Amino acid sequence: MASFYHVVSVEDNGGIYSLIEATLRPLPVQCHHARNGEEALKLIPEVKPDVVVLDLGLPDITGWDLLDRLNALDDCHPDVVLLSALVEGGRPIRFGRETFNRVITKPFVPAELRHNVSELLGLA
Repeated sequence: MASFYHVVSVEDNGGIYSLIEATLRPLPVQCHHARNGEEALKLIPEVKPDVVVLDLGLPDITGWDLLDRLNALDDCHPDVVLLSALVEGGRPIRFGRETFNRVITKPFVPAELRHNVSELLGLA
């Protein structure tokens, strides 16, 4: 087991990021924040996170476009938790291949996010 894991939250709303960081604080994780897709594309290859918590509604590129670009990276393939209000029936609205591990609908219950990240890290 690692002494701590890395989680990158790609979230343009600072208040929601603060809630995500506080939610994950009890876990052995270090949280990193990208405020938009371009920041995420620089930060994720550098940090090589274990989990990415990805908001689909970003200001510069869509979360889907970011996810496609992340999947094209050679040396970084983190688990992905989609965190978005853009869902229908508990699933994200999109056609095509699914390249994520979990979906959590906004507004989210902090315990649900913590549980999902814990499971992906093998802590639950």
